Amino acid sequence: EVIKVDYLQARDYIANGNSGKIVLGLDRVRKLCEFLGNPQDKVKLIHISGTNGKGSVGTFIASVLTASGYKVGRYTSPDVLNYRDKFSINGQWISEDEFASLTDVISRFVDKMPDRPTPFEIETALAYYYFEQNDCDFAVVECGMGGKEDATNVADNKVLSVLTSVALDHTQFLGDTLEKITEQKIGIVKGSPLVSASQYPEVLAVLKDKISDLTLADVSKIVNTKLSFEETIFDYKEYKNIKIKMLGKFQCENAALALEVIDKLKELGYEIDNVYEGMEKALWPCRFDLVSTEPIIIIDGAHNPHGALALRENIQYYLTEHTIAFVMGVLADKDYESLVEITASLATSIYTVTPNNQRGLSAEKLAECVKLHNKNVQAMSSIERAIDNALADGCEAIIIFGSLSFLNEAYKFLGGETID
Repeated sequence: EVIKVDYLQARDYIANGNSGKIVLGLDRVRKLCEFLGNPQDKVKLIHISGTNGKGSVGTFIASVLTASGYKVGRYTSPDVLNYRDKFSINGQWISEDEFASLTDVISRFVDKMPDRPTPFEIETALAYYYFEQNDCDFAVVECGMGGKEDATNVADNKVLSVLTSVALDHTQFLGDTLEKITEQKIGIVKGSPLVSASQYPEVLAVLKDKISDLTLADVSKIVNTKLSFEETIFDYKEYKNIKIKMLGKFQCENAALALEVIDKLKELGYEIDNVYEGMEKALWPCRFDLVSTEPIIIIDGAHNPHGALALRENIQYYLTEHTIAFVMGVLADKDYESLVEITASLATSIYTVTPNNQRGLSAEKLAECVKLHNKNVQAMSSIERAIDNALADGCEAIIIFGSLSFLNEAYKFLGGETID
């Protein structure tokens, strides 16, 4: 059949059909998936929720399964470098043509629905449909927010569920205590085994009370860690000399959680043989990502307090001898005060930029916040100006961090993958 829409029309169709409000609940996405023949129940689903680390953990799991010969679909949110990077199979993004043709099919059902699904709901249905149409063996799917009411949770049959570290985030939707947030996040489990990261005691209490088949990663078993700008090497339980390309001490914890998931899959009867190769091949942008060595420029996705603590730990490990400039851009609805409080003292100079996003906090307002912790701050009109100023000031390392949409702009400017 002739494709009726092209890629950009398909993008517009999804983006423009809804007021853009976040609406929790599964009624609309369930109806849409029913129209499509319930593709979400036809793939072996590994479902990931949690506050931080979902992207990295999912990358490790998908990479090991791919290296072991499986066809692995991956759905992440938000997109990082390109709108299409949310939907991938064996590391390859969906093509513009396939995205357009799938949207074309889905639009016929969406147009009949009196209560139109949100963009995220349409994208989620599209992801499951894409994996089913391509006969994926596994789908590694991340929750957008929370778990129980998240559109991705339209799927009921899961091979297993994964919980990364839980912290306070999106409290206006998920609850204002760790216990309430955990209840939301484990809403994805639905009777499947759960493999969890090490957690705060309050989170652990909820897990032990609610989950019958629970596996916990054990950070005390991460030993013989060697961190360098080239690679990270560590041992975890029976795995010796695991090599990963992703930098940062916290990535050892994400990798250990992924290894526990792999062990659980083996226990469930799946053959997985190329663990070492898969772990080493895993790459995930925006996580203490060294994009230039001369000068040193690092891009990092720290946008909440937990991410800020990980960034601070990495700076103190890798860059103790360097003078550092920060280039920051954040969204107004994030806890940027804590982000600034945790990191600002580590920089010689700080440059703030307004992200190109309707929720972006103005550079001037962020600079005011930074001033409370570091007087050497300037609001800048662009990332380019900020980097130029940092280099002119003689800073030896530049760290660009904040919201993912802001980092998108940074990658674009620095000549990496571009958004479309």
